Amino acid sequence: MDPTLWTQLHALTSPYASWIYALGLGLGLVVALRDAWRRGWALPASLGLAQGVVLLGILGARFLSQWPEFVVELGPQPYAWQDLPRATFLGLVLGGLGGAVLARRWLGLRHGGLDAFAFALPVTVVGLRLGCLLAGCCFGVPTDGPFGVTYGAGTLPHTVHHTLGWIAPHAAHALPVHPTQLYEAGFALILLGALRWARGRLRARGSLLLVSAAAYLGFRVGLGFLRQGGVIVAGLSVYQWVSLVGCLTLAAAAAAQELRARRGSSPDDDRLGQPPLGRHVSWLGVGLAALVLTRTWLGPLTHDILLLCVAANAAGLATRLFDAAGERRWGLAALPMAAVLLVGFTAPGERERKPQHAFTFSGATGRYQTICGGVQPYTGFGLGYDFVDSSSATAYTAGVRLWGVGGSGGQPTLGIAPNVGARGRWVGGTVGAFAFGRLGRSDWEVLPMGRLRVGALDSLFLEVSIADHYPMPFPGTLAKLGVGFSPASDTTLRVGVSESGVFIHPDITLPNGVAIVPYFSLGSDGVFQAGGSIRLSLE
Repeated sequence: MDPTLWTQLHALTSPYASWIYALGLGLGLVVALRDAWRRGWALPASLGLAQGVVLLGILGARFLSQWPEFVVELGPQPYAWQDLPRATFLGLVLGGLGGAVLARRWLGLRHGGLDAFAFALPVTVVGLRLGCLLAGCCFGVPTDGPFGVTYGAGTLPHTVHHTLGWIAPHAAHALPVHPTQLYEAGFALILLGALRWARGRLRARGSLLLVSAAAYLGFRVGLGFLRQGGVIVAGLSVYQWVSLVGCLTLAAAAAAQELRARRGSSPDDDRLGQPPLGRHVSWLGVGLAALVLTRTWLGPLTHDILLLCVAANAAGLATRLFDAAGERRWGLAALPMAAVLLVGFTAPGERERKPQHAFTFSGATGRYQTICGGVQPYTGFGLGYDFVDSSSATAYTAGVRLWGVGGSGGQPTLGIAPNVGARGRWVGGTVGAFAFGRLGRSDWEVLPMGRLRVGALDSLFLEVSIADHYPMPFPGTLAKLGVGFSPASDTTLRVGVSESGVFIHPDITLPNGVAIVPYFSLGSDGVFQAGGSIRLSLE
């Protein structure tokens, strides 16, 4: 490959390597959850397992990265290179396997098969190794072959080669090296095909995951001979020894499971039921504790990935509590969401607060679909107050909304909705109460109100609301999937789809703390909503 071309490519794409890491891990989780759904597993149980895989996977990757992988000889003393990646994929694999086993045992799940994560492993390998290729880590030894790639000045390969005396200090690029990251990604694609072939031939539940991990670790043993550096013990690097022991152990476990299954009459049941409620609550507590304890140890992006998995597990638990407790005890269902929000979910170090008072006047008109099938028109107006304690990335809110709405005939309905909430770039939500009725009547109803958003408002996001709808609160659940943009500072534009149709939702910030926030949605059978609000924020 032309060194000049590669230097230009690396300089262009290296800032996005961390996002490719996150995308690779996210795709792996999506593949695992999709396979779990196809197998008929209960979603809350699957989310609990995913929390375990991500939690111990991230901790394993971070812990194993403390071992010196790049060791170069400077005279008689070895020098451990300090500018290392803050995580290693081998630790992610081993930790993820341990996390799956720990989560299954903690949650008390009766069935040991974790095959839904078998295909997630090679998918994650592909994504993460593409990020490594762009970041310049995990590179190979120098080569004169046709597949060598060259990194520019200022990269890790360039610094290591200079330290070893192989290139001059001001050389434009490092020596061509084996693209071991691409070798590993290519093997992962082959492994995907092999797993599809083996899926119908393995009888024991869990064998597919063991075979997937054993094959990957076995490949890592051979790949280690082409990787740069490493602490050599008896002819192999430390990571090669770890991979070899793991490969043999997992292969033996898979073989033992298959022998037992083939001696039996039929394979185990592959359905994954719900864990006991108490165990599920305590497992969420483990995730919350990990978020607090690792805040200063993990990087911001890694901490956000862990947060999203804990938030997803909290949402799964909330659905269970809501179904089990009934509407009169709906507050139990809001506890997991509130716990995740109050733990805090931003990068460490950024704590400068900026309190504000926000006053909102809102209105809406439209037509909604009733349970019996009719379409009813409505018009409503509301006032709101929120105290906002915000920084550059997070905001905690407490407020109340007063509103009135009238339909076709009948006396207008009034309502009050106190709420608290928190929001960050990647997750946010509110928890509150929703009381409505008519003046002079004692039969007012009180319902839960809450909202959980996952994803950034200026990129792809998923939002689920219970009565906490914009611009007017109303009973019912609504899910939105959308994409957002930020055409100007403090201004966003959100478009997407929801259960009531397509929607468009700008938030336009004007001078002097004034914001105009229109909203429009359009569905089928004449269902629509048009409205918005004017917000005034004062420090």
